Amino acid sequence: DQALIHLATLVKSALRDTDVVCRYGGEEFVVILPGSEVQGAQMVVDRLRVKVENTPLPIASGGLRIRFSAGVAESSGDEDRDALLKRADGALYAAKRAGRNRVFAAHAAAAT
Repeated sequence: DQALIHLATLVKSALRDTDVVCRYGGEEFVVILPGSEVQGAQMVVDRLRVKVENTPLPIASGGLRIRFSAGVAESSGDEDRDALLKRADGALYAAKRAGRNRVFAAHAAAAT
């Protein structure tokens, strides 16, 4: 629980007032960056990843270094929330398969 609180506090402190971070499942978070394109969002989330990694959680034995992987996706005009989250989740799992502690961007939604 302390690690999740630490991570959420660091992330929230680095975001704009218009951005939103919320817990989405056990150890997953969703960060909403209104007005950001996928490349910009990927850069923001990668900066967050580095900040979290470089700010250990203070514990009795020293510091616990936290690392995370992330998937980033940009919403298309006709895409619903579930489809957007599915694409971001796919990018997250691709980042994990590639070695973890990285940020991958999802491909654009296919036109219908």
